Amino acid sequence: MTIDSFLSRLPSVIALEQRLALEAIGYALDLICLAYRRMLAQLRAVSPISDESISRSLLVLIFADAWLIVDQAHMLRSLLRSIEPKISTPTIREFISTFENATFLRNEMDHLHQNINNISKSKKVLPPIYGAVSFARLHGADHNLEITRATDIRGAYLVTLTAGSFSKDNHRLHCANPIGKSVEIPVGHVQFNAFEHVINFSELNAAVEGLRALFDGEIRADIETKVREAAVAAGISPEEALRARTADLVVTMVIDFSEEHTNDKDPSGWQG
Repeated sequence: MTIDSFLSRLPSVIALEQRLALEAIGYALDLICLAYRRMLAQLRAVSPISDESISRSLLVLIFADAWLIVDQAHMLRSLLRSIEPKISTPTIREFISTFENATFLRNEMDHLHQNINNISKSKKVLPPIYGAVSFARLHGADHNLEITRATDIRGAYLVTLTAGSFSKDNHRLHCANPIGKSVEIPVGHVQFNAFEHVINFSELNAAVEGLRALFDGEIRADIETKVREAAVAAGISPEEALRARTADLVVTMVIDFSEEHTNDKDPSGWQG
């Protein structure tokens, strides 16, 4: 994540509807990147060569991030579509098209309670109810898992984790095949499969970083040019208009239970 990203400090003079959409896009980008990085850290704790089973708490954390990524990828697609045609580039259009499965997955989960009966009766070959995460765990010589350089790689374990029981005679699990792909070290090429849809989280994360670069570069330059032009037309200093930026806010309230702030008339002994 980029702390000083343009989307986190937008000029406040931007039209409110557009500014809110851009702020939401910034948060969706950050949430996807955060959840993906956190998931990589969690997946590193899964040993492909240990006889110990993965803990339920770790499994839940992994799938919590998986569904967070799905939800925000769907929202990001929707937000990007909402700013068209005012802001539209080949990169944005490609993202919307490539990651359509995020919306399918989100919709399937949103209506899960209504479709349980149909799923239980379905003859389709499906993954377990909350999906499956697969990834590549690279290893070095003697199957050493703690590698940090590409020159150390001697092979990979392909690992699949499931969330939910096997309720059919046959289930479909998509294994992440890293051959010919770019893979982070030591864990990467993360793929998520739920219902009838598959989405590659590693490719999604790379596309998100591409979108961030687009907004911090080309789109930022275009917006700031328009802000300067509008400021000059309104007789305002262009630099002043650009300096007035949005920011997050922290609000703190103090509750004091000390004797001098108690209220004798209040049986609880607290005075707000």
